[in-house]
This record gives sequence, C-alpha cells and structure tokens, in this order.
Amino acid sequence: MEYNNVKEFARMYRKEILPILKSKGFTVAVKTSKRSYYHDGQISILIKTVPSNFDVYDPENTYVRQLTDNANKLLETIKNRICHLAHAADLDLQIDMNYDRYISRN
Repeated sequence: MEYNNVKEFARMYRKEILPILKSKGFTVAVKTSKRSYYHDGQISILIKTVPSNFDVYDPENTYVRQLTDNANKLLETIKNRICHLAHAADLDLQIDMNYDRYISRN
C-alpha cells in the first residue's frame, strides 16, 4: 500500500468521526506521516480541548499526570474505531493518540 492510501483514509476518518467529537465539545487534530517501508503510514491524533465537565487528568494526584478512566476509555474507543476502519480498507497503520499537554487539570 502507498502513503496516499493513508491520506485518503485520514480524510474519510475526519469526515466520519471528527464531527461527532466536535458536537460533544472536543477539538481534535489529525496528522498523517509516512512511517517506514514496513508500515503504510502513521496517524497521530491529538485531542486539543475537552468540555469543561470532562476530567482528563486525575485531580487527586498533583505530581503525576495520570489519566482518568473516562479519558482512557475515550482514547481506546477512538483507537478501536480507527483500527476497524483501517482493517476494512486493508491498511497497516500505526496509531498515536494523546491529549494536549496544555489541557488544564480541573
């Protein structure tokens, strides 16, 4: 497969998933890059903003930025959907998902 297929896949993902997240109050950035000879490409997803009632980091732990259960569940749900779509398109993708480091602790 070629890197162009990964770019087309990312366009499809942006049209399907990002409007759902945006309607819920999340702002997401999606980047694609060519990984190596052995992979078709890499998709990097960065969640930039979250709704005010969604805690990303555990408020009890002040020294270590530990994700809450809901934050981990959101990442896993998005990653599973991308894997399902990539499998249907017969792509070998590397998926990198993170929250923006500037998201405040509520």
